[in-house]
Amino acid sequence: MRTVIYVCALVLGSVLMGFEILASRYLTPYFGSGVHTWAALIAVVLLAMTLGYFIGGLLIDRFPTLRLAALFSGLAGVWFLVVPVISTGFLEAIMLGFEDEVVGVLLASCVLLLGPIAALGTYSPIAVRLMMSDIARSGSTAGTIYGVSTFGNIVGTLGTALWVIPNVGTRAATFGFGAVALACAAVLWLAAGGFRPGGSRRWAG
Repeated sequence: MRTVIYVCALVLGSVLMGFEILASRYLTPYFGSGVHTWAALIAVVLLAMTLGYFIGGLLIDRFPTLRLAALFSGLAGVWFLVVPVISTGFLEAIMLGFEDEVVGVLLASCVLLLGPIAALGTYSPIAVRLMMSDIARSGSTAGTIYGVSTFGNIVGTLGTALWVIPNVGTRAATFGFGAVALACAAVLWLAAGGFRPGGSRRWAG
């Protein structure tokens, strides 16, 4: 059953970076595709992942359950489903409300990315904590989780840019990412009832 954790690390890592590429398509009509837009996107993604790492690490020590990962994955999925519906109004308001392009694109990036990326960023520290059954192998456990997730980032970046956007479109792809994140949430929630961290406690809530 530990395979579920690794598979979800790969899939959610792909969704995380795939949505960064999609976010650029939402921002470009309002703020252009120049260096300011990409700098804002990258900075907000890194900030969101930092917040996610801290939040996930703090909460999993208090609530050592796989259902915590399911909850955050579900929140990200819901956010993705909402983005295509609300993005036009929010981005137009931000573009018209801020004369400074940098401030505007930073705020717009936060609206699109901060919440869902932070939610997905919680996954790796949660997974590492729950997989930590042997202190002597803690380094390899953490390295494998983050390695699989980062490989998913690569797949999501290239796959979204080269195949998803040209063949599916931005809005449909966003809905698709939302569905994938919700599917991972459901799998993690159901799997939580059968996992035992460290061979002693159940990974259920």
